[in-house]
Amino acid sequence: MDRYTRNLLLIAIILLFLPLYSRASTETICAIVSLVSEDGNEGTIITLDLGCNDGLADEQMELVKNDGRVIDDVKIVALRTNNTTTVVTEDTKTEKAVPGISVCFYFDLSEGTNPDATKTLEDRSFVAIIPKFDYAWGFHEGLAAVLIGVEYGYIDKTGKYVIEPQFDYSDDLSFEFSEGLAVVKMDGKYGYINTTGKRVINPKFDLAYEFHEGLARVSIDNKWGYIDKTGKYVVNPQFDDSGDFAQDLAPVKVGRRWGYINKTGEYVIKPQFALACDFHEGLACVLIDSKYGYIDKTGKHVIEPQFDDAFEFSEGLARVKIFRTEDMIPDNKYGYIDKTGKYVIEPQFDFAWHFREGLAWVKMGGIIEGKWCYIDKTGKYVINPKFDLAYEFHEGLARVSIDNKWGYIDKTGKYVVNPQFDDSGDFAQGLAPVKIGGKWGYIKILQGR
Repeated sequence: MDRYTRNLLLIAIILLFLPLYSRASTETICAIVSLVSEDGNEGTIITLDLGCNDGLADEQMELVKNDGRVIDDVKIVALRTNNTTTVVTEDTKTEKAVPGISVCFYFDLSEGTNPDATKTLEDRSFVAIIPKFDYAWGFHEGLAAVLIGVEYGYIDKTGKYVIEPQFDYSDDLSFEFSEGLAVVKMDGKYGYINTTGKRVINPKFDLAYEFHEGLARVSIDNKWGYIDKTGKYVVNPQFDDSGDFAQDLAPVKVGRRWGYINKTGEYVIKPQFALACDFHEGLACVLIDSKYGYIDKTGKHVIEPQFDDAFEFSEGLARVKIFRTEDMIPDNKYGYIDKTGKYVIEPQFDFAWHFREGLAWVKMGGIIEGKWCYIDKTGKYVINPKFDLAYEFHEGLARVSIDNKWGYIDKTGKYVVNPQFDDSGDFAQGLAPVKIGGKWGYIKILQGR
């Protein structure tokens, strides 16, 4: 295995320590490294790629400072994977080491060494939960859904099952806890569980969605209504389609028209629109005569229908699409408007998404062959077009893809986690799901000092 390949497999090495103003002759320090060996069987020498001169044999390792000097007397004490400690010695077997998986080990630094001088790599990721799931979703309210075979359950942030896999997978599910409850599917019907796995509302609905503002939309016999957290109907099933409650109103469809109801089921805005979206920041986009505009919560048009497509407001701006024809070739462009309907960023992007954490991700250079980048609220490029795929920022990081490998960047476009994963999800509550070698696990970011 050449060094380039090994570096691709490397996830991180971070030395975690407090400033040492005075210390004893030896100290135990925790470091994060990546296993490069194909296995960790008895007697195997595990090579650690530290991004500098390194070696590991007979439990001894040399760490080389940036100036080339060697830190001596580093002894491996234990290998820690997913909260399980395994001593690495000639007579002890270890679990098979997956290439590129970060683990934690402890070592003693002899008196006079300075961990501050040890090289710290740019990539600060650490595999917190070893990849072993067939699919994994993000954490919400302290739990994440994971799939094993055709059934899923929920784990906590240590990777321990809080709710064993037992629920049927369905594309209709969000798999997230919301307001303390999650939708589950069992025997073809949908119900709700709490964070201990207890059935709070027994499976009886043909379709159901998560709770928003204390109510959830559910369907029986092709009619939609709303229930509270006891499963009691607050609004009886009567609508042909519906949306979630947002800002005290929910869009509902009767026949071919959409309107809005309050939480008692009374119409606040009578059905009159060909399509209606949830309210965000006081406005909702609606479709009339093939054009989109925006209304307020009284149903008054604040921005007259004029767009070929429109989306919710986020951080004061909404993305809209205008259909054009240039040289007899259809050309759709996206731009951004403020709450008066004025263009803040003129339509110019081949594709665009909403603003989050101050930035929006847009596509330039063609809908197929183009590249993704990030802009600020003036339309200025903050991160230039270079990604094959990109998504919004969560907790200061965004997942991006180049050459079918996924990594994470910060808001300057700098890689915090280099592209190395086969697939990935957004960071939530400090963890992000990633796919390595056909299985999903979770990484977290260790803050360097």
